[in-house]
Amino acid sequence: MYHHHRVALLIGFLLLGFPSDWKIQADDCIDLKVYASTVAGCCHHEAFMDTETFDSCFKTTEDQHTEQNVQSVVCAFDCSYRQMGILHGEDEIDLETINTRQAAYDGAYQETIANAANYCIAVKDKIRQRAERVSTTCSSFAVKFHACLVMEVVLHCPAERWNDSPICAKVKSGTPICKSSQKSSSNCITKRQQFEIPSCCQMEPLASMDLLTKCEEVTAADTNPGTDMYDVCLQKCIYEELGAIDGFEAHLEKLYPLVEGFPVDYRNTVHMAIDECSKLVRKLKKRIERIDTKCEFLGIFVDRCLRMFIYDKCPTARWSASMVCTKVRQGVPECAD
Repeated sequence: MYHHHRVALLIGFLLLGFPSDWKIQADDCIDLKVYASTVAGCCHHEAFMDTETFDSCFKTTEDQHTEQNVQSVVCAFDCSYRQMGILHGEDEIDLETINTRQAAYDGAYQETIANAANYCIAVKDKIRQRAERVSTTCSSFAVKFHACLVMEVVLHCPAERWNDSPICAKVKSGTPICKSSQKSSSNCITKRQQFEIPSCCQMEPLASMDLLTKCEEVTAADTNPGTDMYDVCLQKCIYEELGAIDGFEAHLEKLYPLVEGFPVDYRNTVHMAIDECSKLVRKLKKRIERIDTKCEFLGIFVDRCLRMFIYDKCPTARWSASMVCTKVRQGVPECAD
């Protein structure tokens, strides 16, 4: 849930801050309303924001702007940039602070961040002018500057950090962002077809049928099946029985032996999913602990994280050749209506 929340915020950041004067080609374009999170994920970014600072700022602004997510995001970025020492005054960016905060990463990535920051500082007058046209409680300069950084890093991403996908290939080739009047494609996946999307990748269960049945019975005795909370409690039971979680402590390495019998390509994908989700759990541990639910949230968080990663990196041999799933792989969006 929190992972989805972060992705949703990132979509908002990009849509708020992406400059409208990027290369223009009329024939094809990338619709950020559909693909913002995909575009941001084309390059493997390291943490730029201090997690505790951002969480603290976001919690404060979220309380102040209930039901106004854009306002809370804008104010959280303004707060975080200032507390981290990156932003001073109206639009003064401390490049040395940015570079110092990135010093732990590899040289190529440090250079990419430094170049991106230099570029965004060079165009900060335009960024400030765009910020002034947005009516928000706090200045949107910080969130727009951050959007500039994200896109510059994506556009000049080191080769070893690039994520190959149809949309990312379009980004690399210079396909522009759609203007508001443009549509990314006249060919989209209809509402009737969308039910097939979750089953495009043939995934293997980590839990045995006996274990699943046991946890279903235990969970049903205390929680109404069919409710969201039932799934939360069910996944808690399953991953505890697998030894992968203990309360809010994750031990996802315990899942490695369960995939040894899978085909090599699928096994490697699951291994990568375990590694990536372990990192994400460590990064978001405090936030996960604060989610107040009847059963600890960690189990369902791990389950959804693994499924999302495996689906995204699904081996070709396990991807359905149906028309709908072929469209998904090609980056065709879902129809709005």
